[in-house]
Amino acid sequence: MLLNKERALRIMSEKGLDALISTAQENNAYFGDVPVKGFCLFPLSLDATLIARALDAFTLAESASWIEDVRFYGLFHIVTSRATRLHGGEKRMNELISKGGLAKCNDPVDVLLESITQKGLESKTLGIDGTNMVLSQYEKLKKRLPNARLFDASEEIAWIRAVKTQQEIENIRTVTKITEKGFDAVEKVAGKGVSEKELGVAFRKAVAKEEEVSIRFYTFLGGGRGAIPLAPPSRYKLKKGDLIQLHGSLVYKYYHSDLARGAVVGKPSKKQIKTWKAIVKGEEKVIESIRPGIKASELFKIGVQTVRNAGLTGYERWHTGHGVGLAPIPNYDPPTLAPSDNREIEKNMVLCIETPYYEIGFGGMNLEDTGVVTQKGFRLLSSHRAELKIV
Repeated sequence: MLLNKERALRIMSEKGLDALISTAQENNAYFGDVPVKGFCLFPLSLDATLIARALDAFTLAESASWIEDVRFYGLFHIVTSRATRLHGGEKRMNELISKGGLAKCNDPVDVLLESITQKGLESKTLGIDGTNMVLSQYEKLKKRLPNARLFDASEEIAWIRAVKTQQEIENIRTVTKITEKGFDAVEKVAGKGVSEKELGVAFRKAVAKEEEVSIRFYTFLGGGRGAIPLAPPSRYKLKKGDLIQLHGSLVYKYYHSDLARGAVVGKPSKKQIKTWKAIVKGEEKVIESIRPGIKASELFKIGVQTVRNAGLTGYERWHTGHGVGLAPIPNYDPPTLAPSDNREIEKNMVLCIETPYYEIGFGGMNLEDTGVVTQKGFRLLSSHRAELKIV
C-alpha cells in the first residue's frame, strides 16, 4: 500500500477536513493504489470510494487496491458473464462490473455526488485536490452540495505524500537505479563528434528493456547549450573541451527519478574544474546537514553559502533540492529547499539534492542525487559520483 493512512488522518484532523477528494491520476494512485483517471473519496471513516472510467475496469481487476467500494463512469458497455470458469483478472473484472455497474453516468462528478450523499458527507468539510478538476466540475459540486464546505486541499494532499512509505521508497530507488543505467550508456558513447541526439538514442535504448518504465524527460546538452537547463536534444556535435550536462527523469509505477551528472570532452579547463568542485561541495554539504527537524530553508542557505565559499562568490539559486515521488517533474513533491519553505524535514522524506550552475557561453553543470531522510541523517538511493567524468 502506498498510502500512509495515519499521516493522512492526522493532517486531515488538524485541518478540520471530514474527507479528501483526489482528482489527479498520481493522487488516485496514492490513495487507491491504482493510477486511474477519475476520483478517490477518502473520508476520516476510511470508508473510501474509488471512481474510475469504465475503460479502466481491467486495470482495477489486475491491480490490488485496498478500497472495496469501486464505481465506474463513462458510456462504455461491457457484458458480464455467468460462467464459473473465469480466472484471475477476468474473474475480478466480472465481479467489479457486476457489483459496481457500468454506463450509469458519463460524468464522474455525478458518481462522486452519489457517493458523498450515501456516506453522509453532504454537509461536511471536503478537501478537494484541485490539480485535475476543471471549473465546471467544481461549480457542479458547489451547486449540488449547498451545505458542504469545499476547501482547496491540494497542498495538504501533497504534504501528506511528502513522507514516504517503505514501498514508495523502494519504487523511487528502483527508478533511480534504472536512470543511472541510462546515464552509464550515454557516457559510454559520448565523445568528440557525437551529437546530442545520439546521446538520447543511447539513453532510450538502455532503459527500453526495463518493464513499467517510461521517460519523463532527458537533456544531454553539450557546450554552451548546457546553460539552457531543459533544452531538447539537437544535432549539435560535441567538441573537445565541451561540458556535457546529463539530466533525466524516468517514471516507474508513477514514481519519478530526477538525477544529474557532469562530464567533459577531453581535459577540463581550470574554470570547469573550479566550478565543478564548488557545486559538488555545496551538494555534499547539504547532504551532510540533512536530519529530521532542520528547516528546508536552512538547507537552502547551507548549500548556497558553501558554493560561494568554494569560489563561486556570486552564486545564486532559487532552491538546492526538493522532494521527489509522484508529482511530475518539475512540479516536485514537497518540501522545496528554498528560502520561503520553513517546514521541517521529516524522517522518510525522499529528497533530490542539487546545486547546479548555468552560464551562457560556458555551459551547464549539475550533480543531483536522491536519498531518504533517516532518523540520524540521509541515506543515498543514488550512486554519488563527485568527479567530473572525462569522455
